Amino acid sequence: HDLWILYSPDSTMDLSWALYNDKTTEEPITVLNSSADDGYLTYHKPSHSLIFHSNRSGVYRLYQAKLPTEKTLKELIKSPFELEIIELEELSSPDGEERTPFILDNTLYFISTRTGGFGGRDIWKSDWDSSSGWTSVTNLGSKINSSEDEYRPMVLDVDGNSNFKRVIFFSSNRDGGLGGYDLYYSGL
Repeated sequence: HDLWILYSPDSTMDLSWALYNDKTTEEPITVLNSSADDGYLTYHKPSHSLIFHSNRSGVYRLYQAKLPTEKTLKELIKSPFELEIIELEELSSPDGEERTPFILDNTLYFISTRTGGFGGRDIWKSDWDSSSGWTSVTNLGSKINSSEDEYRPMVLDVDGNSNFKRVIFFSSNRDGGLGGYDLYYSGL
């Protein structure tokens, strides 16, 4: 698997809108892709970093590529350049894997098979602290995680008359679904 981006050839290629235009071109992000499986790209604006998962070390881990401030998104796609890609070791577990990162504001949500979960793949989170980086990892608990697999978290802020400020959407193969991975949501 490789990382690709959709963009409008007519745009300024600003990262803030990159995937929201109906006249798009699809191209691989060659500066990030490796011979391993790379996927689930998410952007963290405060650190100007791209975070994704890959099994380039033999097991799925989360990786970060800090973008040079002088590079535009167009240069990232069209003009390959050297980019330091590091494993986010502070988020890696010694006995599991980490996949499917998703960032909203300064919170990174992802799944892991690490010890301390409820079974299978669980959804975990870490918060960004500008002085110390990613905080210790926290499991989202038994109201979201089950003894089966939870996967692909996506979190949205909710406006209006809701009991929750944020809602998480995810897939799970837990009992009670229609088979395979079904979609679920919960307030946070």
